[in-house]
Amino acid sequence: MRARRPPGFALLLLTFSLPIVVMSPVGAQSAAQTPLKLSWSSTEASCDGASVAAKALQMVAPGVMLRPVEARAEVSRIGDEWVVHLEAGHGEQLGRRILRGGSCHEIQQAISLLLAMIMESREEPATAPLPAEPASAPPPIAPTAPSTSSTRPSVAPTAPAAPSVAAATAFPTPSSAVADTPPPSEMPAQSASGLDIHGLLRIGVAAGYGLKPGLTTGFGGSAGLTLGKLDVGAGITHWPATEASVLGGPGRLAITRQNLGLRACWAVWRAGGFSFAPCLAPELTLFRFESLELLEDAKGTTRPLVTLTSAAELRYELAHRFTVWLAPGVSWETRQPFEVTLDCATPPCPAIEVYRTDGVGSRLEIGVDARF
Repeated sequence: MRARRPPGFALLLLTFSLPIVVMSPVGAQSAAQTPLKLSWSSTEASCDGASVAAKALQMVAPGVMLRPVEARAEVSRIGDEWVVHLEAGHGEQLGRRILRGGSCHEIQQAISLLLAMIMESREEPATAPLPAEPASAPPPIAPTAPSTSSTRPSVAPTAPAAPSVAAATAFPTPSSAVADTPPPSEMPAQSASGLDIHGLLRIGVAAGYGLKPGLTTGFGGSAGLTLGKLDVGAGITHWPATEASVLGGPGRLAITRQNLGLRACWAVWRAGGFSFAPCLAPELTLFRFESLELLEDAKGTTRPLVTLTSAAELRYELAHRFTVWLAPGVSWETRQPFEVTLDCATPPCPAIEVYRTDGVGSRLEIGVDARF
């Protein structure tokens, strides 16, 4: 006859088997591999992202199979405001958002929430890498009316413990960290590698020495593109007339300068709202001259000169996409002489050199630019 096991043995077996049965799919996936890879860069040492990835994994809904996500967050502080540029997706398909908050804790919470929603998404990264903000929250779910054919009341469905992508449009961005990125249809163009492309407009004033007689001032503007850290554009600078004396007498020669050229700057350093960019500008230089208080008028235009200007540009971001900049620089070009012919007793009269450019001139420019 087979011996019967006591009831206590069955209870003991059931107790030790429960942890094996209750293990969630999210926990199993996290143990096998981490679906989230987060790179965190911050200009403030006090604001690190060590706990952001762990918080994002804790926010996902139980039982959801997560897809792998690679994310990069660049955090900076402008005055009392914290700004984070977030890229997230998989492979070459990346989405971008910009979040702003009043504290590091606020933006950490907002990033954790967004990453949790991305990992739960069943869509392809190219179509929805970052959840969009809702226009308004949906109406609450009304409880089901009790059935007249049964004494057991119906139970109203409850919301999940963590946000799911199926309800992403009903999950607002936290008010403490406001996303100011426009909808995907209005976002600036991006290349396949995720490179930012923006239009660029610049205006500025300048002062120079050695470019023409005396200390001279000018003004100008340019238009171009911003390609990631590279700015390229084409522009013009006008330097109004300054005068050189003819043989120390009352006669003078007024000289005007125009620069037409290209400009390229590469942002090599950034800290908070400040950045630094060396620039190189090949230009065509045109001179116009006109004599004043001479018996014989002399006026004309010189042949174009090729000028190469290098500058070190220091920038400060005044507001989103608006920057003020200061750029000291040096220009190299062929020396340009300016001559006049005076009356003499026996023609032909020799030409007299009134002024010659130095060939190397210094300049200082200051202005503002806008990216759109």
